[in-house]
Amino acid sequence: MNRLYKPPPFLLGAALLFWGWQVGFLWVAVGLAIILEAARWIPLRWELSDEDFRRIWALCSVLLLGALAYAFTSHEGPATFGELLEAPTLTQQRRASQVTTETATSVFRWLPLLMFPLAAAQAYSTRALLSLGTLSLLVRRRRQRLQRAGLPVPPDVQFHPGYVYFAGCLAGACMRPAGDFTFYWGMAALLAWALWPIRSQRYPGWVWGLALLGALGFGFVGQYGVWRLQQYAGSSTRLGSWLASFRRPGLGSDPTAARVSWQGLGPRKLSPRIVVRLQVLNGPPPQYLREASYRLLRGDEWLAGTSSEDFVPVPETPPDSGYWPLVQNPTGQATVRIAVRLRWRKDEARAGLLPLPPRTDQLRRLPAFSVERNSAGAVMVTGPGLLVFEAGHHTGTGWEAPPDREQDLAVPARERPALERVVQELGLNGRSWAEVRPVLERFFAEKFTYQLWQPMTSWMRRSSDPLARFLLETRAGHCEYFATATVLLLRHLGIPARYAVGYAVHEGSGSRYVVRERDAHAWCQVWNEATQQWEDFDTTPSNWVVWERSRESDWLWLQDAWSWIRHQWALVWWGYTPLRRILLWSLVPALMVLLYQILFRRGRLRSRNPAQSGSRSDWPGRDSEFYELERWLVTRGWARPPAEPCGAWLRRIASQAAWAGWGPALQEILRLHYRYRFDPRGLSEAERERLRTLVRECLQGMKSRRRSVALPARQG
Repeated sequence: MNRLYKPPPFLLGAALLFWGWQVGFLWVAVGLAIILEAARWIPLRWELSDEDFRRIWALCSVLLLGALAYAFTSHEGPATFGELLEAPTLTQQRRASQVTTETATSVFRWLPLLMFPLAAAQAYSTRALLSLGTLSLLVRRRRQRLQRAGLPVPPDVQFHPGYVYFAGCLAGACMRPAGDFTFYWGMAALLAWALWPIRSQRYPGWVWGLALLGALGFGFVGQYGVWRLQQYAGSSTRLGSWLASFRRPGLGSDPTAARVSWQGLGPRKLSPRIVVRLQVLNGPPPQYLREASYRLLRGDEWLAGTSSEDFVPVPETPPDSGYWPLVQNPTGQATVRIAVRLRWRKDEARAGLLPLPPRTDQLRRLPAFSVERNSAGAVMVTGPGLLVFEAGHHTGTGWEAPPDREQDLAVPARERPALERVVQELGLNGRSWAEVRPVLERFFAEKFTYQLWQPMTSWMRRSSDPLARFLLETRAGHCEYFATATVLLLRHLGIPARYAVGYAVHEGSGSRYVVRERDAHAWCQVWNEATQQWEDFDTTPSNWVVWERSRESDWLWLQDAWSWIRHQWALVWWGYTPLRRILLWSLVPALMVLLYQILFRRGRLRSRNPAQSGSRSDWPGRDSEFYELERWLVTRGWARPPAEPCGAWLRRIASQAAWAGWGPALQEILRLHYRYRFDPRGLSEAERERLRTLVRECLQGMKSRRRSVALPARQG
């Protein structure tokens, strides 16, 4: 029966190698596979008790909980679920679901590492099988309750952990990036290897093989269909546009497009969550932190145009210095320190657009993996989840490319009539940028109001142009309305302009500022022909900050305190302070003591060969004379089947006519043997001598009459 529970040779090593190949931990998997499979040749074994295996299982459980906490915090779990409790919107629910999925994926990917102590302990122990009660607290508690109640206790389930570990390796290998079909066929080969020893013996092997090939064929067809559906979903423009409608504005901007929320920003624009922490080290504080600029308006989206494809890598000079010059010979003297989290996933790292002051020309102490910039002034980085760095900026000429007449002057045809009416109303035709600027500032400040949400009136339902409605009718909207209208008005006058997104910096005192999610902002960048540089031009009424702060909760101070605690923990977690390394190294002595207690306690080391393991007389009842009687009966053909109790076996022997008189003596021998073997009090000297005498007399009597007893038919 044990053969059914034990995996075939080298299956676990192959499963480990497959897992490492799929998730990118190949060399780690090679080391684990060598350790696990080397048990076939290393003769030494540890004699581990149930209590030792419970400790090892507890160690695996602690590692699992630690990995779960690490993955949850790394994927912004506490912050995300905190926001979900504060504002249970559909966006927050999707984000919480995404965090849960990413956390589970990471933990499953590490599963072979977390379960390895148990698999290695079983491989190097003298135990062939493990008890389910050893690992399951529920099973142990149930057995204890039955024992206390005096009820029959069911036999404990014995199992080999090899197949459990094999399943963990396959589960970890499933958490891989999408790719070719090597995963499917590798998984199929491993499953066939694992199932072959436990296949049904009622059918020939070729029938089982054909059934397996049929199942694999149907599975491959199904997987290929799902893969094609994913490819279609990824390439569908309409579906991509629909999915883009769920993007959050401002926070975590897309380098390719920014959606304009014509209906309104709703509760997302009221979130007080702190997303950027800024400290002014030198110079004045910046008014804006820009993430990206966009050039072409298509429907309800601003597109980056050619800027989305001209990202160029920025070299780190010198390597591993944390200094990234965005231009040659940077001259920025004003410096700010920025702390921001990266929220996108790019391959196996975090990625995102950095919120930077205008005309930033150098990044210092930035622990990024890579930095790229494009011609529109966006800076894309990949790195750890938290970035704390210094940005040098100045008031001179920026490094963004000059305007492209085809993109930075493009105006959608449907917007031209409304734009022309506004231009005629203000008398702006033929004027320069210096003359247009004060007129537009007064126009938007005096005749427009700030409003987050647009009421859907019957006239609005009939209208298909929200920008025209904003300019000519309602004259109320949020920053995306004002920025879009300003950009298109300037372009209609022949002045190059771009749509910029990022954050407004206004909350703070002294040199320290915080930027909240509600500070996500959109404004206009206009090309000044006289100075040959891009300038920020914001026409959103200045009271938008006061209007949004008037709606904040009285408990904001408590939320800020919790945010500060999370930020300090993030600094420790991502290695900006030495405390994380101290905490990690402090766990090493505790783990070493635990492993020493499990593996090297006196008397635990044994040889795999029983002949080399020394005396086993320390086992209670090991020297019982009953075993001598049992061996003699076995040599005479009276072998006891594994499922037959000893009492029934002795009664069957005593049923022979020639041995009928030995039935009571055999039962008394078994009773004394059980007491000697299992009773903590053992046997008295008289009882111990009684056991010896009975066995001796029984053997002498049976040997004298053995020829008259019919032997049972031998098996096989």
